[in-house]
Amino acid sequence: MTTSGARIAIVILAAGTARRFGALKQLQCIEGRSLVRRAADAAIATGLPVHVVTGAEHEAVAAQLAEIAVGIAHNLEWTRGMGHSLAFGVRSVVTASPSPDAVLVMLADQPMVSAEDLAELVREHRAHPLAIVAADYGERLGPPCLFPAPHFEALMTLDGDQGARAVLHANRAAVRALPMQHAAVDVDTPEDLARAAAALQKP
Repeated sequence: MTTSGARIAIVILAAGTARRFGALKQLQCIEGRSLVRRAADAAIATGLPVHVVTGAEHEAVAAQLAEIAVGIAHNLEWTRGMGHSLAFGVRSVVTASPSPDAVLVMLADQPMVSAEDLAELVREHRAHPLAIVAADYGERLGPPCLFPAPHFEALMTLDGDQGARAVLHANRAAVRALPMQHAAVDVDTPEDLARAAAALQKP
C-alpha cells in the first residue's frame, strides 16, 4: 500500500503510563505483537513516514520498534498528559525537513485500526486537502484523524490531558467524518484487551 501527493507524516502516541490497566498497555500483546508494534505496523503499511512518541518506560517501548523503520520522539515531559505528548510529536515532525503538509494522529491502544483505515483517511485528505478528516465512532469523533497544516499551531499548543478531540471540536465545521466504529475500541483495562483480541479473531 503506497500513497502519493502531499507530504503526510503519521504520529503515534505511545507515551502514557496506563494507570487503569495496571501495566504499560503499549507493551501488552495481541496475537504475539504488542499494541505499539501493531499500530506501527499498520502505519508503516501506508508507505508514509511514521513517528512514535514515547514517554513512560521509553526503553521498553522503543525496543518493540527496533527492527522497523519508524522515528522515535522521546517526550521527557510525558507526565504532562496526552495533549502535551501530541503537541511534542507534531512539533517534532513539523520542525523536520521537509515539513509535512498534514499529520495523521493515531493512538497505540486502538488495536482494531488497520492500515486500510489509515489509507482511507489519506484518500479523503487527497480529495479534500483543507479539511480535517476524523474517524466517526457513531456518537463522537476521534483518532485516527488527519490534520492539514493550518491546524498545526493549534495542535502544538495542546497541553494536559486535552488531545486531538479538542481541536476536532473547535473546528467541527471543517471536519469530514469517516464511519469507523471499530476505532472506538481502545484498551484501558485487561478486559478491554481480551475483548479486542476476541474481536480480531472473528472472520
